[in-house]
Amino acid sequence: MATDTLFSEAYAENDEITQGKNFYAVAMMASNVSRGDWGYFENGSWVTDWSDYFNNNLRYGRNTISEFIAEKADDAKNALNNMYCVIKGIR
Repeated sequence: MATDTLFSEAYAENDEITQGKNFYAVAMMASNVSRGDWGYFENGSWVTDWSDYFNNNLRYGRNTISEFIAEKADDAKNALNNMYCVIKGIR
């Protein structure tokens, strides 16, 4: 199991590997997260047309959700129409 390796003395507690860094924190994070929506696609290209706008304008209140949707919904739909979804290795 991956968590056995992540928390092992051979990995998280190995000074040769960690070089003073807190790999225990990395192991904790890795064992408690799942991939984001973009991870289900073969690459993240479909988000590039709108993610900067989302992260820098909408997120910080510079634009409304209605403005975001009006400006970027078609970009996202067009990009998604050309993508293959991969879930549990099935395309």
